[in-house]
Amino acid sequence: MKDTESQHPLEQIAELLANFGDYPDSVTPVPACMTGVAFFPGGAGLWGAQLGQRMPPMPIDKVMVVGHNFDSEDHYKQSLARGCERVTQGAWGGLCRMLRAWDIPLEDCFFTNAYMGLKVNVNPSTGKNESSGRFPGADNHSFVYRCRAFLLKQIQMQEPRLMLTLGKEVLPVVAPIAHELTSAWSGATDLQELDRRNAALIRSAQFPGVRHLTTVVALTHPANRGPNVKRRRYHNLEGVVAEDALVRDSLEACGLLH
Repeated sequence: MKDTESQHPLEQIAELLANFGDYPDSVTPVPACMTGVAFFPGGAGLWGAQLGQRMPPMPIDKVMVVGHNFDSEDHYKQSLARGCERVTQGAWGGLCRMLRAWDIPLEDCFFTNAYMGLKVNVNPSTGKNESSGRFPGADNHSFVYRCRAFLLKQIQMQEPRLMLTLGKEVLPVVAPIAHELTSAWSGATDLQELDRRNAALIRSAQFPGVRHLTTVVALTHPANRGPNVKRRRYHNLEGVVAEDALVRDSLEACGLLH
């Protein structure tokens, strides 16, 4: 048995994922972890990860970024061949710009996903393996429950001060984990509903097994931020200004405001 004291937290998380259990139809486990920068479970979820280099430290007590799902099987294979995801394009490019605009160091973040596995379903209209859209395992209650339990394990390991959720698809996975989120987010199907409830920012959520409170803020997914962020509302603010204020207040609430 390995000494967990000497293990990198990501090694412990990877071992837990190896015992995750069965995946539903149209979802397959990630076969190998990339050596470069990539969201977990496709990679380590740590900024600065490189082939042949020591894995960057887990940003304990800092920021967790929770996306929807890693990718499609086809796109994963392309990234694996490169050894990393494309961090200057697509969702990664938008996310990096967002975090830098908010003065959140990329090194302070652990990037993970609500759903484990890769999408393998083919879009019948295009004949391609699509990475966007609703995750095919989202209607499998057993799978969602295990994804939620696995996300909690990650939360307990990192103990983030701040959690940034990306997009509406993350909400039903994260909400039941903490009582404060369950109360505020129950039944919400999109970010506009959270805005109407003034519930996009939860200043103090108590995740089971975490020694301190965590601030949680629901953000627009960077892949679709352009058209969607225009609909954000926070107090008397709208659009990008509203989401920027949400993040500023979340950083102040958790003590990470630079």
